[in-house]
Amino acid sequence: MSSAFTAGELAPSRLVEALPLLRTIWPEIDFDRWQSFATFYSGAGTPGLPQLVGLFDAAGGLSGLFACRVDQDLHEGRFLFLPVFIVVDLTNSLRAVEALLAAANDRARQCGCIGLRLQLSNRQRELGARLRQLGLSLMVSDHSMKISPLPRAEHSAIDR
Repeated sequence: MSSAFTAGELAPSRLVEALPLLRTIWPEIDFDRWQSFATFYSGAGTPGLPQLVGLFDAAGGLSGLFACRVDQDLHEGRFLFLPVFIVVDLTNSLRAVEALLAAANDRARQCGCIGLRLQLSNRQRELGARLRQLGLSLMVSDHSMKISPLPRAEHSAIDR
């Protein structure tokens, strides 16, 4: 059996196949949340270029995926942002990681970007180490905070 991988659009009809892959990292994700995320990314970005990309093994099975959008850095310019980058290779080789990263690099070039940035979960430390072996560098981490939506009658501090 060949170990070749191909990357291509993750069609809406194949979203259900991606859920077990996503749950290897985020077991709390249900199909509705995944479908909402996928719908958002399916409508975003560069016309003609899918923003949900799957990595398929020689038998057509889903081995990885990424979601992407073009973003702008104040200092460095356009880059491809990947809020989801996940790959599973049962042989534990770098081939699948390399193939998915190559697809992301190709997409970045197609979009006129100078580079790419991946957002990995703390649960993806091993993948992060593998990506650093392939030339990615660890940047300062993001910080986040959950907020409650404003009641309809109130306005934000920005509106004042």
